[in-house]
Amino acid sequence: MLSSDQNIQTIRELCLNLKEYAELKAESVQVGLIRKLSILVTALIVGGIAFVLAAIIILFLSGTLALALAPHVGGTAIACLIVAGCYLLLGCIVYAKRTAWILNPIANFIGELFLKSDESIKEKLDGTE
Repeated sequence: MLSSDQNIQTIRELCLNLKEYAELKAESVQVGLIRKLSILVTALIVGGIAFVLAAIIILFLSGTLALALAPHVGGTAIACLIVAGCYLLLGCIVYAKRTAWILNPIANFIGELFLKSDESIKEKLDGTE
């Protein structure tokens, strides 16, 4: 009888340890997910800010280019059309290369973020590869 009581106590302790392990593992997964999501949101915010700043810079440079071209091409309207045509051409090139230039890098970033270990992500973000 004594052996059976010890077995039951050992099984009870084992079940409690397994329950505690499962809770800790779930908490670890949550912390890892929050860490990776915060990296993703930070990248999106920094990318958005960089996009807005680049758009403002491009707007001013476009106006400057149009004004600089105006005396050489016969007027401001024609210069603005030339600049718009350049942007249309650039837009067509970006659209044609969207998979290689936009989709694949974003997919690689998200894949590495969620599928690689935390150490390799930290090295990549710090630039110490």
